[in-house]
Amino acid sequence: MDTEEFPNQRPICLAYTEDGSKAYVTLGGGGLFVFDVENFEVVEQFGKSTIGAHGCGTVLSPDGKYMFANSGSTELAEYYVIDTETDELLFTGETGGIDAHGVAFTPDGQQLWMVNRVTDDAAIIDPNSFEVIDYIDFVGDAPDLLVFSPDGKYVYI
Repeated sequence: MDTEEFPNQRPICLAYTEDGSKAYVTLGGGGLFVFDVENFEVVEQFGKSTIGAHGCGTVLSPDGKYMFANSGSTELAEYYVIDTETDELLFTGETGGIDAHGVAFTPDGQQLWMVNRVTDDAAIIDPNSFEVIDYIDFVGDAPDLLVFSPDGKYVYI
């Protein structure tokens, strides 16, 4: 294991593929492991130079095609999109805030919301283009996690 790229392998957050065969796990020092759950083997890995430190926000797209993850610190807030069939990193973007953390899809699957803890704001991402399409300047002090009401009328942050 490359200790430069994986300085702290402490798992932070994870999400499974639709069939439960793989888990995508962010790491405290940066990076992400993709595990084959049946064999408990790493089948793909992204080091800290690809996936930043303090990631959380792992969430599977409603259609099961993409795994979204993020990373954040007092200096950055990035998010990543990985193809769940090939485990290829397809996209890296910035939320526009600092310290990306919690993520949730709207109940209709049309938007992905991502909160930034340091800047107290949220980015709204189009799950098809992977681009930030809107931004909420203030969602409360140090937002950590979020969940939508089943009807999508409210988001609790």
